[in-house]
Amino acid sequence: MDPAGVFATSFERDQALVRTRGQWIALALLLIALVVLPHVLGPRLVAISTNMLIMAVVVIGLQINMGYAGQINLGQAAFMGVGAYATGALAIKFNLPFWLSIPLGGCAAALFGFIFGLSAVRIKGFYLALTTIAAQTLFHFLILNLPQSWFGGSNGLTLEPAQIFGFSFVSDMSIYYLCLAVTAAMVFGAYGIVRSRRGRAG
Repeated sequence: MDPAGVFATSFERDQALVRTRGQWIALALLLIALVVLPHVLGPRLVAISTNMLIMAVVVIGLQINMGYAGQINLGQAAFMGVGAYATGALAIKFNLPFWLSIPLGGCAAALFGFIFGLSAVRIKGFYLALTTIAAQTLFHFLILNLPQSWFGGSNGLTLEPAQIFGFSFVSDMSIYYLCLAVTAAMVFGAYGIVRSRRGRAG
């Protein structure tokens, strides 16, 4: 949202994420704060901040789904869970690196959403919300009742630390920065979707 009296005079300016000096300053301060944060907080607060970054990625998807597309979605946690469990299963069963298992987990979540989307193509409003609730319920039922060797049942999955170029993300601080980088990529990716031709048409 631009301040009163600030108007875009070109398409490029209208599509820009940051348009005023004040917005540039605010964005720079936010980025500095996010980078410095784990150095001034204790381990517990850093772990909480990491969870907040993970939830931010989920909320970004929900914002596109409900905020821009106007589709009611009460099963976002189920889609997140499918992606998370698929990522973990791929890493454990097929020994895939995290930079490959995470995108594949995202594809699994997208496939799960597509399947439920097919059943919701011709319904709207309250009934669409019921469909997403069904996805949430079905996800919990399957995870708890499938063989424990598949997804760990109620105990979940235990994964080895993520590694890249021989570096292991084992400390709270390193995991925080990994999640920060992924969250930043998702934010700019969502921005690109919304500003794309298909996003503007939606």
